Amino acid sequence: MSESGFSVINRNYDEGKMVGFKLFFENGYGISFVFGGDSKSDEVKMKTFGNSCDYFAKTAEVAVLNEKGELVPFKNDGAIKSYVKPEEIGQIISWAQNR
Repeated sequence: MSESGFSVINRNYDEGKMVGFKLFFENGYGISFVFGGDSKSDEVKMKTFGNSCDYFAKTAEVAVLNEKGELVPFKNDGAIKSYVKPEEIGQIISWAQNR
């Protein structure tokens, strides 16, 4: 994808509650953040507010995608980084955005 933007991930809503989002940058790179379900993240807690709900997890599973949509391996961690804390996200975003 060569246009910047966001997309939302909501898989197995009724069963596994795997949720997340993707960021896409103008350079074609993107980052996927997922948590819950069978991802390598902490458990998801769901809070409902009327007809809406929020999902919360302390960590997420993160993957970087190149301009062809292929996974870009992390140094020493393989193609998907497990149990990523919020404090680690800034460096990942900066790396992907500046390819």
